Amino acid sequence: MNWETLYCPHLDRQGYGKPSTAGLLVKNGSSRGEQQARCNACGGSVVLSYGTAYYGLKADQAIFDIAVRALVEGNALRATARIVQVDKDTVCTWLDRAARHCHTVMLSLWHNFTRAGMPTRRVMELRTHQGSASARRQALLRDLR
Repeated sequence: MNWETLYCPHLDRQGYGKPSTAGLLVKNGSSRGEQQARCNACGGSVVLSYGTAYYGLKADQAIFDIAVRALVEGNALRATARIVQVDKDTVCTWLDRAARHCHTVMLSLWHNFTRAGMPTRRVMELRTHQGSASARRQALLRDLR
């Protein structure tokens, strides 16, 4: 786990959103086998896997990783289930978990992108532009210069 990417997730508390590099988060043992951190600003604790696709995962992370990588490479649900030796419904649940996490990350990055200086109007034009993907990429690169 990269401690530099951790932050206090408690919205109603003093340390919310402040990174661990500010010295607010410290190691705090484990709970149910998952490492925890404690926020010195608010006193709250957080599981280190919070905000990741692994949060609340009841299976081994390595098997989950292999399954998701197999799905990304184009393997079918049943084939992936045979590869990692789990039920196909479990693989389907893992696919949904990974897809939801990717969607959340993408929305977060998109939100930061629109706030990075490009007018929101132009970003929306790029999203709705009727043309080839390469034309959209070229227009985006032109705007970023």
